[in-house]
Order: sequence, then C-alpha cells, then structure tokens
Amino acid sequence: MSWHYQSWRHALARRGIKTAKYNGNIVARTRHGIPITVKESAQQGKAYPLTPGQAKEALDKMPATAISGIKEVNFRDPGIPATKQDKAWAQYVRTKKRINIFSQPYKNGKFHDTECGGSKSEVAEHMKDYVLPHEVGHHRAAKKDPNLPIIVEEAKADAFAAKQNPDDPLITEMHINDRVSQFGSKGTI
Repeated sequence: MSWHYQSWRHALARRGIKTAKYNGNIVARTRHGIPITVKESAQQGKAYPLTPGQAKEALDKMPATAISGIKEVNFRDPGIPATKQDKAWAQYVRTKKRINIFSQPYKNGKFHDTECGGSKSEVAEHMKDYVLPHEVGHHRAAKKDPNLPIIVEEAKADAFAAKQNPDDPLITEMHINDRVSQFGSKGTI
C-alpha cells in the first residue's frame, strides 16, 4: 500500500469516515454490482458448496430491493472447528452487510454433512434455492428493522427463502410460538 493511500485513509478516519479494507480477490460481480470475493482457497479435504458463478447466477435472479445494501459475498473457510459456524453453509454478517459462504468437508465426490450433504450438484442446487435466499432474507429483515430478535429474523429469512411474504404477521407469530429451526431444534423467546 502506498503512503498516499494510507494518508488518505488516515485523513478520512480523523473525520469519522471509515473506508473498507480489501480482503479478497474479486472474481465476479452481480448485475447489481455486489462483489463476489474468494478470501482463501478451500483447505485440503474441503470444497466450496457452489462456485462464485453459481452464486452470481442465484443473486442476479433476486429482486434488487432485497439485495440492495449487501456489500460483499465472500467465499471463506469457517475457521476454528470449535466455533458455532463450523457446520454452517453460509452466514449473513449484519455489521459488515456481508454474506460468507463457507468451505465444507468434501471426500469421494460428496459433501459430508448430515443435514444436506450430497454430490456437488445437489448441494449447489440447495445453496441456490434455499441457503443464499435465506441469507438474503436475513439482510432484508435486518435492513427493515435492525432491532428484530434473532428468532423473528430467522422466521423472516425462512419465509423469504420459501418465496413467502416475510412481512406477513402470521409468519412471525407462527415462528415465535413454535419455531423449528433449520437445524431441527425448537426455540422460544
């Protein structure tokens, strides 16, 4: 990084303006201009559940109003196995307005996950049809009301992924009273 760039960032920071750090290689952009980046290659014995091109294709089909404000879609490793994200396929990071797509254990042509493991093509379809829309649903819900309890946000994300109206009060009420999460456990507020 040049001294000029650093000085420019420092001058903006003194005025309270944050500048984004570049943390990956931009490999594609959606039709709405959202960068799709690969922070790191999948580790040995792991693979990404879909390609950046497939993610672009899925996001390009979504309404502009739903995805406006997403800053980045990032392919990365979930990190230390002891974290709560070690089995997640993807995650919406509210504070950064970013969707992370995580690499997964992959062996003999199959993903090894008890919930939705399978061949690359089966998992890619699941990612395009449910997981990415679910994460966009989180973004949409947080954008409309940043103070939503997580269980209500989950309900709205599930509804958006299922192509239902996430703003329907019955969806929120149904999920609050008897929520069955994507991991099969019931939750209450």
